Amino acid sequence: MHQLSIFDLPATGHTSLCIRIPNPYQAAKLRQLAAALQESIDAKKNPAIAQQRPTRRRLRIAEGMYEEAKLLQQIQSWLYAMADAAEVGELPEILKSISNKSQLEILRKMSSTTWNEEDIKKVFKSDKGEYARWQLTLKRANIYNWQQVSQAIAALKQLHSPCKEDPVEVQIHRMETELVGIKLHEFFPTPRDLCARLVKLAHLQSGMRVLEPSSGKGDIAQAILHHHPYVHLDVVEIQSDLRKILKLKGLNIIGCDFLTEVNGEHWQAVIANPPFSKFIEHTLHAYNCLVSGGSLVTIAPESVFFRSENKFAEFRQWLKSHNAWDEKLADGSFLNSTHPTNVATRILIIKK
Repeated sequence: MHQLSIFDLPATGHTSLCIRIPNPYQAAKLRQLAAALQESIDAKKNPAIAQQRPTRRRLRIAEGMYEEAKLLQQIQSWLYAMADAAEVGELPEILKSISNKSQLEILRKMSSTTWNEEDIKKVFKSDKGEYARWQLTLKRANIYNWQQVSQAIAALKQLHSPCKEDPVEVQIHRMETELVGIKLHEFFPTPRDLCARLVKLAHLQSGMRVLEPSSGKGDIAQAILHHHPYVHLDVVEIQSDLRKILKLKGLNIIGCDFLTEVNGEHWQAVIANPPFSKFIEHTLHAYNCLVSGGSLVTIAPESVFFRSENKFAEFRQWLKSHNAWDEKLADGSFLNSTHPTNVATRILIIKK
């Protein structure tokens, strides 16, 4: 048998007669309150600290601000829903005197799953401190006791219930956050703007088979699917913790070690940010995985273009013989990565 919560109580009054009286003035005021929250929501979702070099401390601060933004969005959604109801004369009586954000913030806190009936009763038994201030704020909304609080919360939830977060997305976000500040061998995720640039240079088309051979946590792969959702994408990643993230993201993992497990001319495009210590090996192998006419678009370390050892000189000659094209990236292109590096880099494109 389903047990009712106090927040499942009917939000209507005791009378069976319902007379709709539209209140466009109140609707306009509520929409004005809702719109005024947008600047704060945007600032908290995209704080300046999030644009600085990532550290665990900065990430925790940015995460906290993002959570605050989500709470403000819930209040904003309530305000817009109340405005819509007021405009057609359907705003529940218990909500008609709500006039500011603070009143809704208190109701939101009390509507949390960590609160129960006894917790709400304690608020109205207190005569000092924060709870006493809450009482004064709610009195201005004509809410004087715990029963009215329960009725108001039920009415708000009936007007607009917040969407539940996808548990898989929450897990992915948690796992990615835990990576910040942890050193993984040659793990330098590609910044978002650079991912988009690589994808653009690959000139992908629907139906193409595409390979991302050192996928990390999937930044390039996600950019590929964002811009070209109808390609057939395969990914490879050698580190098990990163493969777990790729699996949660629903990416098609075809192997762990690109150099030993992936073979054959199967792909029309390869887009890569390979481990620089094995850059030449990865690049030659990626080229061999292309079908005739395919393209390899890869991040390359600047050292490849000036080191004097034989294998680098031979590789440069190989690039020349294959009419490779390269583009120098701006200094610090990877400083905004979650695992930043100041290594100078280029984009390298090779057609087969």
